[in-house]
Amino acid sequence: MTPEIIKVYQERLPACRFIGKCYTNADCQGGFGHKWGEWFANGWFELLEKLGKLENVDNGSLGLMRCDMFDFDNTFEYWIGMFLPVGTLVPEGFAYIYFAESELAICWIKGKESEGLYGMHDACMEKISQ
Repeated sequence: MTPEIIKVYQERLPACRFIGKCYTNADCQGGFGHKWGEWFANGWFELLEKLGKLENVDNGSLGLMRCDMFDFDNTFEYWIGMFLPVGTLVPEGFAYIYFAESELAICWIKGKESEGLYGMHDACMEKISQ
């Protein structure tokens, strides 16, 4: 089954921390699927889930991308982690991004890693922009 986008919507995000690990183009091996494998193998999502819960937010294991579009190659970051309440202590080996209250676009994808699940970035961006 080819990966497919199954849901796209906007959500209001309260002020929070995105706690996880940051990767750059130097970590990319045709994508970041191998990093997701590390997360599942090491139980890092379970560790973060024990830290608390951000209420009224559709949360779970997330891949978050950010960059300066004028200097993409030098500023691209791919984060894996979870949204947690402001003030949540950050475990050793993890980092965080502070988010002020804001609107987000969310794109759910369904599929298998072997069929390109982790390569859906462009399709998600296109669907979100519609």
